[in-house]
Amino acid sequence: MSGVPAEHDDLRRRMARFLPLMDSTGHASGVLLRERLEFSRIFQTHSQEEQRAVAARAAAEPGFAPTAAVYREQLDRLRADYSAHIAHWPPAAIRDDAAGYRAAVVSLQRRFHDLLAWEERHLL
Repeated sequence: MSGVPAEHDDLRRRMARFLPLMDSTGHASGVLLRERLEFSRIFQTHSQEEQRAVAARAAAEPGFAPTAAVYREQLDRLRADYSAHIAHWPPAAIRDDAAGYRAAVVSLQRRFHDLLAWEERHLL
């Protein structure tokens, strides 16, 4: 878990850059879409590592198992919703509804921040 704080910082920096990047480059620019893809890749790798850490803690501390189950549900929902978000917002949809895309991004970012905060409270 030693790299987790740095990974969280990286994910937070990427989220903080995303909305201003959208404003400066256009909502469906290649730069923005590459940033979205890179965030997705990093989040998937990170969440797999975190899921293993949560499972290991639940195995070592049976009292932690209910908390781990809630985490898995929250993570699974976020992953599914993020995948649906990507599918729902291809470049043409982003261009056609920039305000809707922005609102969807902000909503997902809140959930990512909540998940990172949970991980920091329970795993670090």
